[in-house]
Amino acid sequence: MAFEDAVFLYDDTPNRANTSMYVDLFPETDRPTADLIEWITTRTDRLAVLKKVAVEPYGRIGQPHWARAPKFDVHDHVHAHEADSWSALRAKLLEVRAQPFAENRPPWEFHVIRGIDGVEGQPGRCFAVVTKFHHSFGDPSFFAPVWDALYAADLPPAEAEPRPVSRLSVTLRELLRLPSWPVMLVADAKSSVRAQQHLSAALAESGHRPPPVERCSITAPMGLGVDADAAFFPLDRLRTAARAVGVSANDLILGAIGSAIAEHFDDVGPDVTAFIAVSTREVNPAPRNSVAGGMVRVADDTPWPDRVRRINRDVRTERSLLSAPEALSTPPRAPGFAYAWFLQRNQRSARAREMVSAHTRISSPGRPDITDWQLCGAQPVSRFVFVAPGASCGLCHAVTALGDTVAISAFVDPAQVPDLGGYLDTLRRRIDELCTPDQQDRSFA
Repeated sequence: MAFEDAVFLYDDTPNRANTSMYVDLFPETDRPTADLIEWITTRTDRLAVLKKVAVEPYGRIGQPHWARAPKFDVHDHVHAHEADSWSALRAKLLEVRAQPFAENRPPWEFHVIRGIDGVEGQPGRCFAVVTKFHHSFGDPSFFAPVWDALYAADLPPAEAEPRPVSRLSVTLRELLRLPSWPVMLVADAKSSVRAQQHLSAALAESGHRPPPVERCSITAPMGLGVDADAAFFPLDRLRTAARAVGVSANDLILGAIGSAIAEHFDDVGPDVTAFIAVSTREVNPAPRNSVAGGMVRVADDTPWPDRVRRINRDVRTERSLLSAPEALSTPPRAPGFAYAWFLQRNQRSARAREMVSAHTRISSPGRPDITDWQLCGAQPVSRFVFVAPGASCGLCHAVTALGDTVAISAFVDPAQVPDLGGYLDTLRRRIDELCTPDQQDRSFA
């Protein structure tokens, strides 16, 4: 297992579960639930990657290994539920999220939820297919081929079965590697220093990255509680408004999120900084998780058209710098117990820090090509993210586009954001103003 992936195992705590849930919505169908379950199980059972589980050495003395799960049964990973409304769907998703993955099973599940009424922007009932997975298993770009196979009309070819490996054999293997740990640590440390020096010099030259921000009501690490909701918008309307000022729809959304945060939370703003996720898979394809983190100011006193154009430039600069091969480095290869100790210590110290890097986190997974996607003849109409890995702040976002719809998901610590619905209403109003030129000039000056 790559260390970029293992870190999500070591970082897991009860209030920081590194679990993601992607929810695909379909128009409700007359097909029975058993047909939908069979569609999913017959396809996922042919994918070797879904039969692997992380096998850790005893005492976490080394690196986990991927191996075939013992007694794998695909039906243990696919479940059916009902929810007759949007609020019932949210409650069911929170219930699904709270259930831990079973030990010795691959950390993924699919959940089919039927009979959902009242989905924003949809004229009738919907059903949902929920993909729940632990982030050590992969990031959304790693999962893309799984979704392509899941929603294909034809069955994927059956793949060769992975080999089973016992925990004892992994432990013995890692014991034999112990003498090489000091050499690997020194090599990785040198690589990390070179990469950090390159990135620091590039950031200093660009001069665009905002400084750390003071603590406020939404910047404490995520607590034990979690709530989530989503708002949906027509993609064409967002694109039209974005093109009018020479930016992308994602840039416009970043600006709207920053403006909504500055307005809704009294102790934030006018400057709002966001941590943005940047995919590095093109230059670092080996790990299942290939993501770096950039910082962009998404709200300030600049008049709107200039503000969103500056956001556009800053996002592109961050992507260019973070995806440069010179800026990439392997995390120091230390034994798992050392990583777990360091990460847990870092979590405790984070709560005492007076300055933090950003007010919020925003991820924008790529838009999949759904031309050939279907499930028993039904085609998906939208996708949203319900929860993402445990975060260092109390308000996180995910922006997903599927088909003609964009969903902006917000997942929060209720202790820090008790009025999630009110915040999303502010965000909806801000985006509506951005898409209405005569209001844009007044509201975003």
